Amino acid sequence: TLPPRDFMCARLAHLEDGCAQVEAGWADLQPPVLVIAGTADALLDSEREAQRLQRILGKERCAVHTVDGAGHAGTLDQRCELTSVLERWTKEAGIARALFGADQSNR
Repeated sequence: TLPPRDFMCARLAHLEDGCAQVEAGWADLQPPVLVIAGTADALLDSEREAQRLQRILGKERCAVHTVDGAGHAGTLDQRCELTSVLERWTKEAGIARALFGADQSNR
């Protein structure tokens, strides 16, 4: 059994390797992307990560929505009306009709 510090370092190395492999394919993503980030994330700097993803994917494909005062799982509490955020984003991204149907795309 590895000591806790060695275990965590090994896990972090695996995570970094996995992220590098996934990120290599991001430029090929075609669908629009919405990143929702909390401003009070104690686990990681979600706002900075959201901006980084937007730089990688491009502003034309990647929108960022920040939730003031939300932590890492900020969409799970009442800080964010997720349905409204998604409906607004799908309209702005031009995909509302495909997701919500013709009668819902003009809401």
